[in-house]
Amino acid sequence: FAGMILHSTPHLYVSALPFLPINSTIATKFTARFPNTLRLIDGRLLNWTAIQTVISGHSNRVQSVSFSPDGTRIVSGSKNNHTIQEWDSLTWHQVGHPCQGH
Repeated sequence: FAGMILHSTPHLYVSALPFLPINSTIATKFTARFPNTLRLIDGRLLNWTAIQTVISGHSNRVQSVSFSPDGTRIVSGSKNNHTIQEWDSLTWHQVGHPCQGH
């Protein structure tokens, strides 16, 4: 769903507004501006699912990302400051400290 919104014209934002997670940036900024749109009574998410979550922790651009074979960890690498960081894929919290100089 997120990919469709990303590559579509602005009117789709209004059409998609009722289906966005309640706490998403777009929903919190625009729901009040369009009070006459469709409302979902049940089933609306509070937040994006983990795969659509942005994690932050590198001070520079991330060059690579990889999931562990069991899917429980994510590793991200930044070329500019030569760091590797490990993340818990369920909580999106950083695991340990960044590895420097890689």
